[in-house]
Amino acid sequence: MANVVIFTSTLLLLLMPAFFDYYIKLLASSALALAILTISWLHLERDLGMASLGHSIPFGVSAYLFAINPSLLFLSPLTALLLYSLSMLGRTLFPFATFFLSVTFWYLAHHVVLGGRGGEEGFEAPSLDLNLAYTLSAVVFLLSYLLTWKVSNSGLGLKVRAVRDDEIAAKAIGMNPEPLKIFTFTFSCGLASITGVLHATIFGHVSPDVFSPYFSLFPFVAAMIGGRRLWSCILGSYAVVGLSWFLSPYVPGFHYLIYAITIILASRAQAYARSNRAV
Repeated sequence: MANVVIFTSTLLLLLMPAFFDYYIKLLASSALALAILTISWLHLERDLGMASLGHSIPFGVSAYLFAINPSLLFLSPLTALLLYSLSMLGRTLFPFATFFLSVTFWYLAHHVVLGGRGGEEGFEAPSLDLNLAYTLSAVVFLLSYLLTWKVSNSGLGLKVRAVRDDEIAAKAIGMNPEPLKIFTFTFSCGLASITGVLHATIFGHVSPDVFSPYFSLFPFVAAMIGGRRLWSCILGSYAVVGLSWFLSPYVPGFHYLIYAITIILASRAQAYARSNRAV
């Protein structure tokens, strides 16, 4: 029964924006694309225990490659290896390292100039009709959700979670953690890369802001608002995008207030959970 309710609610969220005006449809298209980014982040965080604050890197790099020359997209998997290399710092330092790297990419993107294009203005990208872009975002969201759910609940997903829970014990029973980690990073960053291409096709333009803290922190915030469940990523994404778009004209940078409140509440909730376990 619960699965039927979840499926029906998600379907309504996907179908309703199609009946509204251009502005709402554009907002919903952006929110759906970022919901896929949140799914990719949540898969890495839940299954492998690595909380990335640098998923704007595969997101932004694929968007830039698509805008500059779509044939260069074969380079986007390198971002998975980049984040994987940072995972060797350990789970505690990994979020800080990925966030620092995403800010570095944000700075460097301002200096990417090719053929007189780029810099702070960014690049024009191939775009789609908004109706087609929205339909594509909805379809890719559903496929990403189903594929992530399938992978997480497969035998491979169980092995990845075994590595997450106790890597030493996993090695003791014959598992090789590194291929499992590489697969999880590749899968997660692959979804994030798809999101970057969707974002570029929706807006027809890519700027250095794709590496900004807004996109770096977005998956974490949307996942926390949605309750860290795959199906609720769309709720968190709609909430953050909707509030940001509607209220930022009145309160500039309003999304950062959302981020701050979410991070504070999330840290307090974790501290409360740890204190209860200690009792």
